[in-house]
Amino acid sequence: MGNGGKKNLTRLMCIMLFQLLLYLGMLIIGVFIGRYDMTHEKLDRVLTKLQILTLIGILFVMGIRLGGDDRVVDNLGSIGFRAFGLALGSIIASVLFVYIGRKLMHLGKGQS
Repeated sequence: MGNGGKKNLTRLMCIMLFQLLLYLGMLIIGVFIGRYDMTHEKLDRVLTKLQILTLIGILFVMGIRLGGDDRVVDNLGSIGFRAFGLALGSIIASVLFVYIGRKLMHLGKGQS
């Protein structure tokens, strides 16, 4: 790898580190604001709507990216079958562990 390749790799790593620190910083600030109840009811409603709109936007962009990938489209049946199995296994395991946990903690139907 030449000198130019090392510079590009170093630059890319710096950008990735900056993005990671930015994401973590925003998360920490958000946790701090939420933890110490520094928001008002009106801001909570706005943030809820913004969160939903952002999630819809992310799903839309992911759909565009996945739909444009021929490998994904060609293997959609196989991917869907695996995803269904994974989801079903996750649900069964969650219910089982909640059931076992409630038994170990001696919680009845009306207790939580």
